[in-house]
Amino acid sequence: MMDLTNPWMLPDEVFAWLETNLNPDSTVLELGSGQGTQRLCAMYRHVYSVEHDAAYLYTAQADYIYAPLDGIEDARWYNPRSLEDKLPKDYSFLLIDGPPGPTRANVAAWFHLFRDDVPILYDDTDREADRMAAEAIASALNRPIEHIAAPSRGEGKMFSVIPLSPHIQ
Repeated sequence: MMDLTNPWMLPDEVFAWLETNLNPDSTVLELGSGQGTQRLCAMYRHVYSVEHDAAYLYTAQADYIYAPLDGIEDARWYNPRSLEDKLPKDYSFLLIDGPPGPTRANVAAWFHLFRDDVPILYDDTDREADRMAAEAIASALNRPIEHIAAPSRGEGKMFSVIPLSPHIQ
């Protein structure tokens, strides 16, 4: 059944995938915070959350990194100066679920700020720009990508996983 109480929260299929494939002792770096952050904090040892909207800061037991959006129109993304010295050096998983809308795909241009040796989950890849960004990241890392349906959020919704190896863990 589709949960429309919070249409922006990560779909149930993401949490099911995480529970099956990610060790509870993992440290997660999340781009974009919200109600899903609370659930991530309950599932994993440590969660860092990058957030552009002050209203979503400190709503969970995560370590928050405030990074307002910078740029104009569709070229907006987290202000890189807000991230460069604040991103954790040690994390075992990257979850891309922000910033909102068409600006999320700009992560491909700023991917050098993140570790390239961890599995990556990219939400909302049913949107063409996000799917293309996820595929560009996978290609740049010379890694496979798997697109996974998320029908709990509606027909056609999906997220993508970029594992470390051809075998999804």
